[in-house]
Order: sequence, then C-alpha cells, then structure tokens
Amino acid sequence: MNNIVHRHGGVGIVSTYDRKKFLFGMYDSTYPKIKYRGSVNVLGGNFKFGDSSPFEIFKREINEEF
Repeated sequence: MNNIVHRHGGVGIVSTYDRKKFLFGMYDSTYPKIKYRGSVNVLGGNFKFGDSSPFEIFKREINEEF
C-alpha cells in the first residue's frame, strides 16, 4: 500500500483573543518543493507553474481568496 500523500491540507490561522499572537501552518519536510520547506503557509494555496517563490504564491492567493 502506498502511504505517500501528494497534496497538503488547507491551512488554518489561529490567533489569541487579543490578536497579539498567531499560529500559522508551515511547509514541512515532506512538501514536494524543497525550497519551500520550512516556510510559513498563510493560505491554502498550492504552487503553480510560474510561481517563483512562496511570496509569489502568497500574492497570487491573496488576489484569488480575497
């Protein structure tokens, strides 16, 4: 049986009541794009061909999500 996951789940952002502290998801060591591992994943977006960095993904996802 193959237990390899080729996608990652959506990301939740959790904050304290006063919004002074936040908990974000991060790309872990199993993420397929090695250069993104350890980066904060603030939205549930995925890499698309042409994305040059996590920041580019972030900008694209902000436009798509909001």
